[in-house]
Amino acid sequence: MRSFSIVVAADLANGIGLNGLFNSLTLSLFSHPTRVVCSDKPEKEDPLVALAPSLKGALDLIESLQKEPSESETSFLNDALMAVSSIVPAPLDVVPDELPDFQVDRIFLIGGAQLYDEGVKSADCENIFLTRIHATVNCDTFFPNIEETQYKLLSSSESHTFLEKYLHEPVQGGIIEEGDYKYEYTVYNRI
Repeated sequence: MRSFSIVVAADLANGIGLNGLFNSLTLSLFSHPTRVVCSDKPEKEDPLVALAPSLKGALDLIESLQKEPSESETSFLNDALMAVSSIVPAPLDVVPDELPDFQVDRIFLIGGAQLYDEGVKSADCENIFLTRIHATVNCDTFFPNIEETQYKLLSSSESHTFLEKYLHEPVQGGIIEEGDYKYEYTVYNRI
């Protein structure tokens, strides 16, 4: 399997979503999908199609436990191809090394809950980029606990430096205030 990083926004109780969707605050912290891998696996019993908020300029492999995206998910995919792929329990097996006009340099796992649970346990997960929302919002889905024996939480200044080097661009450090909410970027590195 190939190495990957997890990207997630969670509140103080590790809440990440409500009613099968990322909560609206979590969604506001990501940009919209820009491109999608399309992989049709008819031999699989439960094809997966859905929304995964993405990083700017990212190629998206999209997963969900639904066969069709909801109306709200479809609104995020207006210019994207639909990905139909049964990817659990090996989501990275369907990610090609190269695509026409697009080289795969880094892999980010961005939800949902089942993939997060499997991802944090995987020895191939190198980093967890967790945007910590300094509030508790209404959620029924939670990010799994991060084992201190498996990952080291970098200090605020170390997280900031790591992210700027990793992304090759300036990243706002410390606690950021946006509207009624405060949040900060944190980094966990596999030990």
